[in-house]
Amino acid sequence: MWSILKVRDPNAYKEIMNKGKEFEVGHDSLPFI
Repeated sequence: MWSILKVRDPNAYKEIMNKGKEFEVGHDSLPFI
């Protein structure tokens, strides 16, 4: 799941990781995946 996102849009991946640090989100609870 994450590797696909990394390849498609590395910038979005970085943003998600930054936001994920602010509020701990479960990997499966992200609505846009």
